[in-house]
Amino acid sequence: PEGADILRFEAETEAVEKNSASLRRESDADPKCSPLSIRTIAYNVMGSSSWKSANQTIVWEFYVDKPGLYKLSLRALQNYTEGLSVYRQIAVDGRVPFRELLAYEFPYNREWRLETLHGGDGEPFLFYFAKGTHSIGMTVKMGPAAAVMRALYEDSQALSELLLSIKMITTSDPDPNYDYELEEQIPELLPRLEELAARAADTIALIGKPNGKTPSISNALNQNIDILRSLLKRPDRIAVGLSDLESVQETLSSWYVSLQSMALAVDCFYIVPRDQEAVMEKAGFFDKLGAVLEGLFVSYFRDYNSVGGLAEGNRTLDVWIGRGKEWAEVFKRLTDDSFTPETGVEVRLNVLPASQLSGGGNNTLMLAVTSGNAPDVALGVGAGMPVEFAIRSAAVDLSRLEGFEETFAQFPENIRVPYTYKGGSEGVLLIHG
Repeated sequence: PEGADILRFEAETEAVEKNSASLRRESDADPKCSPLSIRTIAYNVMGSSSWKSANQTIVWEFYVDKPGLYKLSLRALQNYTEGLSVYRQIAVDGRVPFRELLAYEFPYNREWRLETLHGGDGEPFLFYFAKGTHSIGMTVKMGPAAAVMRALYEDSQALSELLLSIKMITTSDPDPNYDYELEEQIPELLPRLEELAARAADTIALIGKPNGKTPSISNALNQNIDILRSLLKRPDRIAVGLSDLESVQETLSSWYVSLQSMALAVDCFYIVPRDQEAVMEKAGFFDKLGAVLEGLFVSYFRDYNSVGGLAEGNRTLDVWIGRGKEWAEVFKRLTDDSFTPETGVEVRLNVLPASQLSGGGNNTLMLAVTSGNAPDVALGVGAGMPVEFAIRSAAVDLSRLEGFEETFAQFPENIRVPYTYKGGSEGVLLIHG
C-alpha cells in the first residue's frame, strides 16, 4: 500500500495465545536482540528450546493501518539441531492460506537471520491485510523429518529384535573364544544386517544435504553402515562385536529422539509493504566482543541471587526460594504474566541454597526473622520449619483466621497432624512450599 510503513513488533510481548504451559519467553545475549540488557537477564525472544514439540502453537496479533499487500518477515534463530531444518505450520488470521505454509522450512543456521516467507523460486509470499487487527499463528510440525524419524524407529525396532535373538544364544556376555555359529543358528541374521545397512544408506539419501552440508546425523549413520558391513565380512566376530551392534541401536534411538525436537527462537516480526524491504541488523565481531566485555565487567557487581527487576513505586512481595535458579526464573515469569497484572503487586525473588531454609535454629530464615529482616514468603522450606517457629512462639495460629476452614477443605484432613503444635494454641497449621 502506498505510503505504508514497515510494522515491527516484538515476539515476546505480542504473543496473545499459546497451547502449552511450557511455551515461554527466553533470554538471548545476541547484541542485536531487542530489548538487550547486559546488566540483567532480559527475556527478549519467544520460543527457543521450549518451543520444540509437535503441535505446540503460538499466536501473535498486530494492527495494520493501511489495507494492502504485505510480506511477512521474522528475525529467527535455528541452531538447535545441527545441519537439519525445522518446520512450522503458519496460519494467518486463523487459517493456513496455502499449501506451502503447512510445513514451512527454517534451515539450520548458527546465526540470527531475517526470514521472509517465500516459495521455492525465492519470491516472497504476499498477504492481503485489511485495516484492523490480524494474527499470525505458528505450529510445530515434523514436515519431511517425519519420514526420517519413521525410518529410524523401524530400524531401531528391527535391530532390537535381532539383538534379542542373538543374546538368546550368546547371553549378554558372550565368550570371545567360542564360535557360536550365529549365521547358522539364525539363518536370517546376515540378510537382516545387510538390509539394515541398505536402509541406513536410504535414510542418508532421504536426509540429503541441507544448505549443501552433510548434517551430523548422516555422519552417524555412515558410521553405523561401516560397523554393519565389517560384521558382515566376519560373521564369526558378531558375538564378540555385540557391543558394536548395541552402539548402532543407541545411535538410531538417540537420533530418533533428537529429531522430535524442532526448536526455533523468534525475536521480532516485520509486516513489510510489497514495495519495501525489511533490513535486519546483524551483530558483528566487535558488537559481540563489546557485549562480552561489558558482561564480564558487570559480573563483578551483579546480584546473582535476585531474579527479576521491579517497577518503582509498586507494592512488592519479597520471596525467598530454596530451589534452583531455573525454577525461580519460571516462577518469576508466572508472576509477571498473571499475578502482577491482576493484583498490581510486584514480586522480588531471591534464590538461596536449599540447606539454608531447612530445619534448625541457625538457618538463614530463622536468623532473618530474629533480626526483623524476614521475607514475606519463603518457598522450598524444610518440612520441620513450622515446628521450629511454633516452639519459639513465632508462628500464627492459622485456624483462628477468617476463611481458614473453607481454604483447608481443599487439603486432606490428616495433613493437620504434622503441623499442629499444642493443639493449635500457640501457632500451628503452616502449609510449607
